[in-house]
Amino acid sequence: MSAQERLLDLLASRATEGLSEEDAMELDGTLHQLTGLSEDDLELAAAAADLAFVSDAADVEPMPDHLKHRIMAQARDHLESRTATVTPFPQPLKERTEPGFPAGRYLGWYVAAAILILALWAPWSTTERTPTPAPTLSEQRETLLGGAADTIRVAWTKPEIPEYAGVEGDVVWSNERQAGFMRLKGLPPNRSDVAQYQLWIVDPSRDERPIDGGVFDIPAGMDEVIVPIDAKLRAISPAAFAITLEQPGGVVVSDGPLLVVAPVDA
Repeated sequence: MSAQERLLDLLASRATEGLSEEDAMELDGTLHQLTGLSEDDLELAAAAADLAFVSDAADVEPMPDHLKHRIMAQARDHLESRTATVTPFPQPLKERTEPGFPAGRYLGWYVAAAILILALWAPWSTTERTPTPAPTLSEQRETLLGGAADTIRVAWTKPEIPEYAGVEGDVVWSNERQAGFMRLKGLPPNRSDVAQYQLWIVDPSRDERPIDGGVFDIPAGMDEVIVPIDAKLRAISPAAFAITLEQPGGVVVSDGPLLVVAPVDA
C-alpha cells in the first residue's frame, strides 16, 4: 500500500470510527509528509466545518485565515493543472438514531477529510497520458506524399555552380493543400545574420514573377535537412522550384543566381 493510499485509509477510519494512539501518530506523520499539514490542522478544519452547520455558533472563533489558506492551497495546487474523474462521495449523512451518536460529531471530519482526499486522489485517478509528440518534418512529408492525390515529387537537377555541385534531394508539393517540403542534402550551411536561402516557385500560369516560397537556413553539421515550403501566394501550376541566396529576411524580387533548381516535368 502506498503512502497516499494509507493516508486515505487513515482519514476514512478517523472520520468514521476513530483511531488508536498508534494510528493517530501515523496519520499525523503521513499528513505532514504528503501535505505539510498536521492532525491538529485537520482538527481545526473539522471544527470549522462543524460550525458551518451549527446555527448558534456566532460566538465561536472561526478558523484562522492562515490555516484556511493552507488547506485551500493544498487542493488548488494539486488540481489546477489536472482534469480528473473523481468518484463521488456518499450522500450527506443523515441524523443517527443511536443515542449519543449525532451526525454532527463526525460531519466536520468528513468535510476536512474530503478536501484532502480530493486533492490527493486527483493525481491518481487521472490516467497519465504521455503527450503525443508533434510529427517531425520528415513524418509530415511522408504524410503529404501518401495523403494527397495530386502530390508531385521532383528532384533537384545537378547544379552548375561548383560550390553547390553536391546538392541532392527533392521537392514534394501538393497544389490542393498548397503545402510542400524541400529535402536538401549537401547544401552549404549559411550564417543567418549574413545571408539566408530563399525558395522560389516558378509558375508562369499565375505570373511571370516567381512566388516567394519562404526563407530558410542550413545549420552547420547537418547532413540532410527537410524544410517546409511557405508559399506567400497561391500556386496554380508550378513549373519549377529554385533556390537563391539573399539578404537576411529575403527579398521581393531576386537577382539570382539560381543555386539549385527542381524542374517539374510537363
